[in-house]
This record gives sequence, C-alpha cells and structure tokens, in this order.
Amino acid sequence: MNAINEDHLLVVIDSFVDFSNHVFVLGYDLRIDAHSYCRFPLHAHFQKLEPQAIYQIEKNLIESSKNSRGSTIESSFYKIRKISEEELNPIEKIYYTHFNKKKTLSPNENLVNNANLSIHVGIVKEIIPVASVIGASLDLVISFPEFSSPITTRTQNLKYQVQQPAVALIKKIKSSQGEVINVLGLKDLNEVSDYLKPDFLEKRNLQILAVDYR
Repeated sequence: MNAINEDHLLVVIDSFVDFSNHVFVLGYDLRIDAHSYCRFPLHAHFQKLEPQAIYQIEKNLIESSKNSRGSTIESSFYKIRKISEEELNPIEKIYYTHFNKKKTLSPNENLVNNANLSIHVGIVKEIIPVASVIGASLDLVISFPEFSSPITTRTQNLKYQVQQPAVALIKKIKSSQGEVINVLGLKDLNEVSDYLKPDFLEKRNLQILAVDYR
C-alpha cells in the first residue's frame, strides 16, 4: 500500500463549486510563488475557507493492491490547517510579501491579455433540465457582459431561475482556432449578492495567470 502526498500552502482568494460537486479553490501558493487553483471534494471544510487566510492543505492518496477484477481501489483524505503569517518559514514569508505586492499593483497589460482565470457576474437567460449519470441537473445559459455570446454550463443545483444573477470562475484557453471559454465553477446562490457590489468584486477579480493543480 502506497501513500502519495500532495501539499499546498494557499492564501485563499475564492472558491467555487463545479458540476460534479467538487470545490475549485483559487489562491496564491506560497510553495511555488504563483497563483494556482486546486480541485477538492465537496466537504464542508472546503466550503468554509476564509478569503485572504492562509491554509495548509495536504492530500493523502492511499492506493491498495488490485482486486480480483484487476481494478485498483483508491481512497484519499485531506488535512486542512489554518496558519498564521508568523508560522511561515523565511522563504514562504518572502512569497507572501510578493502576493501582497501583486494585490496593490495596477493591472499589467501583458498579464491581462494573457490571463487565463477571472471571475464574472452574469444573468441566467435560459434553463434546460437534463438527465445525467449523477442525477438531475440543469444546463444554464448565462449571458456575461464581457463575452459576445452566452455560455452554457451544467449544475446540480436545481434552484436557479431565469433572470437570476450567477457568478462564475471562468478559464480562457487560447489556441490557433481562437479562444475557448470554460466555466470551472459557480458560487453558491447564497453568496451571489455580495458580487453585485463593484467594490467587492474588484477586490477578488484579479487578472490571473494561474497554475492548474487538478
């Protein structure tokens, strides 16, 4: 039996829930001195991560031997610990200073043009009920002012209504065929009202070129 450890030290910026009920945590990783995002199971402790706080998140993946069908059985568990700035080692403190400096800098034109993650507020224009392997779901057709065409994303949250605001974490992928736009996750409906305040959204909506740690 082998244990594979995955260790993050994140200054949390925000978190979103995806279609398969996993949490995307967007943050600044003090291990690598860069913005990153990680995907975790929808456990209560991931929904309660406090923005701007520092968390050590350790994933332990336990791999067992193959069963009679030749399949490998895996299980994983997470350790989450909120830590203070005083607990950081000297290198981590330097990276934490870098994070705070980046928050106060004016947007860099080159970074903005190449940023791959951003937070957007849109309006649900159409709702299409769908059946999926994981249960009843909805396809939401959402119009965002920053994009010329509506974006469709799927959710297991059946409480959405037409003309309701929706907050999404969006990833833009540039290719020779053009730009592909994907919704990575949505905010819980109970949290959407805060994002309708321009000052609130501006503080979180960094133009980010992030490392994918899924």
